[in-house]
Amino acid sequence: MLDFNRLRLENYAYFEEASRGVARRVRVVAFFRSAAAEAKEGALLVYIQQQLEYAKMWKLLEFSQVPSQIPNRVDLDSLDSASHNTCGDCLELRRRQSG
Repeated sequence: MLDFNRLRLENYAYFEEASRGVARRVRVVAFFRSAAAEAKEGALLVYIQQQLEYAKMWKLLEFSQVPSQIPNRVDLDSLDSASHNTCGDCLELRRRQSG
């Protein structure tokens, strides 16, 4: 997905930098240069907010790819129900864990 806020930020920054010399001599260009500077600040704020939201999402994606953080062993002895002692799935798990 193309990040339009970053593109806007880069375009406003480039226009502001490129028009510096001309803006000193031509008042109309100076007006548009100052408008571009204000728009650049707005685009920067939106871009920063968007990056902070992406960082939150990235942490979730990192966690989903780390299988060592997900428990893979069930302690069957801690289960209270008597039905788990005869359950076929539980007996199979006990056999795998002990062997």
